[in-house]
Amino acid sequence: MKLFCGLTLIAGCLLFPTTAAALPDAGEEGLFCSAAIRVALGSVDERFQLGREELVEEIREAARLWSDAIGQPVVVYDEEEGIPIHFIYEDQQELTDQERELRERIERAGDHVESLERSVWRREEAWRDATSGYDGDSGRRERRFESLNQWVRKINEKGGFNEDELRQYHYRKQGVDRTAGELEARKEWLLETGEELKERVDELNRLIIDKNGLIDQYNVRFSGVHYMTQGIYEWNATDRVIQILQFADRDALKLVLAHEIGHALGIEHVEDEEAVMHRTTGSRPTGQLRLSSADIDALRAVCR
Repeated sequence: MKLFCGLTLIAGCLLFPTTAAALPDAGEEGLFCSAAIRVALGSVDERFQLGREELVEEIREAARLWSDAIGQPVVVYDEEEGIPIHFIYEDQQELTDQERELRERIERAGDHVESLERSVWRREEAWRDATSGYDGDSGRRERRFESLNQWVRKINEKGGFNEDELRQYHYRKQGVDRTAGELEARKEWLLETGEELKERVDELNRLIIDKNGLIDQYNVRFSGVHYMTQGIYEWNATDRVIQILQFADRDALKLVLAHEIGHALGIEHVEDEEAVMHRTTGSRPTGQLRLSSADIDALRAVCR
């Protein structure tokens, strides 16, 4: 009879369902702890896009996790005689890859939107400051121009300009005209920059629409509950094998490997929600994978 213990992903949480038959205990095979179990990399579907050297190192790390816990080699890597760990690419891993790729597209789109938002905000702030400065200088130029006109009218009412007043007039008029030219150039810049800003804002709005479209697509395709078997440990009277079927990233792969190797050691599920051998990982701390005290107690129990 072939027995198996599987690992399932449900709505973002790993579920390790129990099976009808119990795992073999230490006494049945006499291998646990007194003689380390051996594991090895088996076949690998190239669609996982991970090299054999990378996968071997992941397996070695998962094996060391158990051995380091009690200070003796309980799992070792053996290319020739180890329990083969096969990487089987099926529909569920393809769905995982598609979900990751779409999520990464959303993240890139979000980064693009945020970058353009910052650029537009800075440019708009500079444009508003320049517009405010232009309005102030334009108002002052108008007042200077009106003051010049009033002075000219007074001179004309008195009978006209003498030579000194005429020189003053030309000096003041040149200043007003020079300011008018500068203001015209600034006005042209403000109009051009305003059009550029409008184009940037239109582009930003298009990017936001595209990003929202990707989010809608993601929610349609990947929301809800999805059942995915991530790994399986199978054994019968003559053979043992581990199959890795689905993982989202390298951290998830470490967990799947450690969990299935734990079953190969003879460990069943434990109640501690933060344990590697718990049936879900909803309460598992993120970051470096560690065995919990419940995992270690369960290992010691099969090593008695």
